[in-house]
Amino acid sequence: MNAFQAHRLIATLLILLGPGLLHLPAQPAPNPPPNTPQPGATQNAAPQAATSALAPIPIEELRQELEKHRRLAGTGQENRGLMRKLRVELARRGDPEEREAIFSELKSEDRARQYMAIEDTAKIGDREAIRHLGELLQDPDSGGRYVTRGPDGERIVSDQAFLAPSMVAAMKLATLIENPVVPPIGPDKKFYTQKDVELWQEWWKTHREAYEP
Repeated sequence: MNAFQAHRLIATLLILLGPGLLHLPAQPAPNPPPNTPQPGATQNAAPQAATSALAPIPIEELRQELEKHRRLAGTGQENRGLMRKLRVELARRGDPEEREAIFSELKSEDRARQYMAIEDTAKIGDREAIRHLGELLQDPDSGGRYVTRGPDGERIVSDQAFLAPSMVAAMKLATLIENPVVPPIGPDKKFYTQKDVELWQEWWKTHREAYEP
């Protein structure tokens, strides 16, 4: 696939699916046991990852598309939704720069940025991603309402409510681990409690070594 064909494919996907639908959920499939690497898999190979519409595009074409939108940053012409999907796809394929960028944002003091990083880390879904989510189970932030004000200290820029990062990490781990200690949100599990987080914290104490580098 040459550059022209790759760009046409991306443009076609945007037209047909819309910018918010490029990441399609995969059919549910069982994960391998957490202590058993998949045959032929590398340490950074995702145990279960969503099927991406970007998957057919060569990695170099993805990088070029991402850089093109980065150059447009601030002009109003960049597609931030597509940029995020390109970053996740590159990270899933092992791009060290994008992996480090996403994982570092898990520690961001910007709650919205941190929560997007948690979601993106779960989409990467490999052993290293699971390790980062496991470490986040110890995040002391209890969540709640976060108000951001403008430079004058008076004008409210944003007013948002967030769950505790540890709870979100626990819910994401439940979608990545075989036989999770607490099931993922679904028909039989409507919400998570602090007790559920504590169960995941205990699980992590006994499984952490399996995900060490």
